[in-house]
Amino acid sequence: GKTLHVLSVERISTDHQQAAALDDQRDLAREIVSENWHGSPPVWDSVFSRGSGERTDTDELNEVRAKIRSRRYDLLIVEDLGRLCRRV
Repeated sequence: GKTLHVLSVERISTDHQQAAALDDQRDLAREIVSENWHGSPPVWDSVFSRGSGERTDTDELNEVRAKIRSRRYDLLIVEDLGRLCRRV
């Protein structure tokens, strides 16, 4: 009877990448969770960003940090760690 609260992070680096890639990343995260979570439907929150993954001072990364600190989420999911932050 527990509800899973999920935070997903999707990022593309450049304007040359299609915005649909963000949806693809979120869809993959949803698929992975649905294959492994058998409780009530999860509650989802997503942070989308576009820009360099090497910058650690972006508004989106600060938003992710604040959401993690809120302790409202049971799971943080990203396609790979490079989508969250690269070379750190």
